[in-house]
Amino acid sequence: MKPSNFVTLAVICVLSIAIFMFFGYSIGRYVQMDAMRGGIEFIPDINPGVCAVDINEITDYELRGSIGEKHVRVRYKGKVVIPDAARNFTIQY
Repeated sequence: MKPSNFVTLAVICVLSIAIFMFFGYSIGRYVQMDAMRGGIEFIPDINPGVCAVDINEITDYELRGSIGEKHVRVRYKGKVVIPDAARNFTIQY
């Protein structure tokens, strides 16, 4: 074989090893981050007399909720959210 063929073969081997190492690291990092992410734990309300805002659903860049008391202010990006007569509100973001 010619010396240039050895160099080409060496470069291909080094690049292949580097690519495999990168993908191996990426997969390992993804698995580690996924394992660190815990689920949401719902706990009972310990202060039922306190004013509350209930988030009912978040779908398609829309947050829907209801306000439990009349004297609650909900702000989104510095603006006050005004609920309807049934104390429900929708925020589109």
